Amino acid sequence: MPRKVKACTSDTKWTTNKEIEFIFAMGNLKPVGINKHLYMDVITKRLSKALSKNVSSENNWSYLRTLYNLEELEKEEKLPFSNEQMEFKLDDDEYKYYKILSLKKVSLKKPSSAELSSDNNISLDGGLTEIVDSMGKL
Repeated sequence: MPRKVKACTSDTKWTTNKEIEFIFAMGNLKPVGINKHLYMDVITKRLSKALSKNVSSENNWSYLRTLYNLEELEKEEKLPFSNEQMEFKLDDDEYKYYKILSLKKVSLKKPSSAELSSDNNISLDGGLTEIVDSMGKL
């Protein structure tokens, strides 16, 4: 039987118990950076479960703003990947392969069993062997 969950409004006081549960709900999640909204959703669900109340993420964000300067933390957070723009360069071998595919308009679909049973000697790779062989001639 589902338990009853009380509503929690944004003007709810942050009691010591609620603060402790909030810290536990945060666990190893930092609500800053590229995944901040995903992490806050997890924190909100954990806190709601621990308090048996619906807690809004807006309430959690406003509480965090009283504890930390979130704007400064955002500036300090590093992206887990490079975000620099650079010129795209396709490798010559890849370019030749895709150029041949577009010129020959080869279908990469798997042949049907009827096509395989006929005496047409259709290869299972859909003609890719011919394309790869022709790439060596370029």
